[in-house]
Amino acid sequence: MAFDLVQEWKELVAQVPELPIQDFGLTYIYPVFVVLIIIEYLKAKELFDLKETLSGFVIAAGATVMRLLTNVFEISVYLFLFAWAEPFREQYLGYDSLGFAWYIWLIAAIADDHNFYWHHRLSHNIRLLWAAHLPHHSARTFNLTVSIRNGWFITLYKPIFWLWMPLVGFEPIMIASVLIFNAMYQFFLHS
Repeated sequence: MAFDLVQEWKELVAQVPELPIQDFGLTYIYPVFVVLIIIEYLKAKELFDLKETLSGFVIAAGATVMRLLTNVFEISVYLFLFAWAEPFREQYLGYDSLGFAWYIWLIAAIADDHNFYWHHRLSHNIRLLWAAHLPHHSARTFNLTVSIRNGWFITLYKPIFWLWMPLVGFEPIMIASVLIFNAMYQFFLHS
């Protein structure tokens, strides 16, 4: 049994680089964020302090490196949990996966928002999590660079709040997708 799980884990991890979602942020989203930050700067220069803006970009770069280092592990954990729980879902719940119907995407988006709420709330209430979240709130001015100014170590605990989703049958690619769209939505809340 244990060997089978290890073998499954290896096979699932081998699939992760094939997922198109892996470099979506760096390739498509981050350049859009940078363009929007430049537009905001051109329209409202008084909201920007050069040193703070540069530190925001450095913090964002570090967080991006951490995200890249942990991303494969995070998605492989989702894949593993999804596959591991499949026999239980089939036997006790009568399905192997929730599938990709439009209403499942809607439920996944709502579940993702729920997860984000608790992740964010607990990041404000638990000191260790606050230490990881604090760089996001350390800016003196409020502009779009604040939204990319995330602590480097958030990627080490944030995925914990999403672990239940593959267990109940949300497809890992769906989880990764709603995480990306939520990140895009959160970006605009800092304008």
